[in-house]
Amino acid sequence: MAAKKEASVLIVDDDDMNRDLLSRGLEKHHLITTSVSSGKAALAQFDIQLFDIVLLDINMPGMDGFEVLERIKTNEKLSNIKVIMMSAQNELEAVKKCKEMGANDYILKPLSLAVVVKRVRNQLDESFITQSVQAAGVSSKMATILIVDDEDINRSLLERRIKKYGYTPITASSASAAIKILRQYSVDLILLDIMMPEVDGVSLLEQIKQIDSVKHIPVIMLTGQSDQESIARCMELGATDYMLKPFNNTYLKQRIEAYLK
Repeated sequence: MAAKKEASVLIVDDDDMNRDLLSRGLEKHHLITTSVSSGKAALAQFDIQLFDIVLLDINMPGMDGFEVLERIKTNEKLSNIKVIMMSAQNELEAVKKCKEMGANDYILKPLSLAVVVKRVRNQLDESFITQSVQAAGVSSKMATILIVDDEDINRSLLERRIKKYGYTPITASSASAAIKILRQYSVDLILLDIMMPEVDGVSLLEQIKQIDSVKHIPVIMLTGQSDQESIARCMELGATDYMLKPFNNTYLKQRIEAYLK
C-alpha cells in the first residue's frame, strides 16, 4: 500500500531555517506540516490534533527532544505516533538512547531534504515492515551485503563489521568490479562510496538502477563529506539512504537492518 497522500507531520526544531526547509520541502511532497520551535509548544499541539509523524530535534533549549519523546511514548493516546529524531550528535549514546526510548528513526544533521522525505515516507508506508530503530536486531541474518569502496582500510573495516552483524560481506574496489559481482551473485543490500576514482559512486548508482535484475536492491551511499548536492542527486537516482564517514557503529547497524526485509 502506498504512503498516505496527505499525512500530517509535526516539525519540532528551535532553528527557524530548519523548520522552514522541512515545512516547504515536505509540503511539496503532499504532506501537511505544522511547525513549532519548542518542546512545550509541541506538546500543546497534541491537545489540538494528533499527527501521523513527528520530526523532533534533540538539542533544544528548555525541554529537549529526549523529554518530548518520553512524553509522547509514555502517553497512551500518543504512543503510536511515529517519531523521527534529528540531531547533529553523531554519537553512540544519543542513538542508543533514542532507540531505547522508542524512536522510530534517527536522522543526522546537516539535513538532506531528500533523505528526510524518504525516511518520512518509509515510516508512513504500511508496507515498510522493518522500522529502522525499533527493529534493530530483528532483520534476517545471512543476508549478503556488497561493499563498494576504493579504500582498502574502509573495505576492511566495513567487512569486519558486516560479519559481526551476522551478514555475508562481498567487497569491490571499483565500479567495474561491483557490476561484475552484481551479475554473478545474489546481493541483498549495497554500501556504495560516493568518492571513487574513474567511475564515482553516483555514476555507478545510475548504472545499477538501469539494470533490471538489480535495480531493486537497496543502496546506502557512503560519503566523507556533507555534500548536499551529491546526496540529493543520489536520492533522485534511487538511492535508499546515505551515511557520513566515519561511521557510528550502532547507527550503521540500524540503517542496514532498516532496509533488509
